[in-house]
Amino acid sequence: MTSLSGFAASSVRHWGSDGNRRDAVLPAITLAELHVMAGEPRGLAMAKTAIDTVALLHSVRAHERLEPLAAALDARPGSDARELTRMARQVAAVRA
Repeated sequence: MTSLSGFAASSVRHWGSDGNRRDAVLPAITLAELHVMAGEPRGLAMAKTAIDTVALLHSVRAHERLEPLAAALDARPGSDARELTRMARQVAAVRA
């Protein structure tokens, strides 16, 4: 998982460097999902940022990519993860 996480982090840095949120959000969702799946504490904050960013976009693909993140969050214990699962599914349901 570490090398996959490294590739995702590299992708976030690359695609986020031009300031285009639509290009940067897909790798950011993937990176957040990996952190959540690994149980890393900052995964929840990364997921929140990704969800908030997708909520501002009119990208069907970005909205669809929240489904795997929501599933990863749903597998995590705790009320924070439950709330983020609900938010992710709510944003994903709003198709652009």
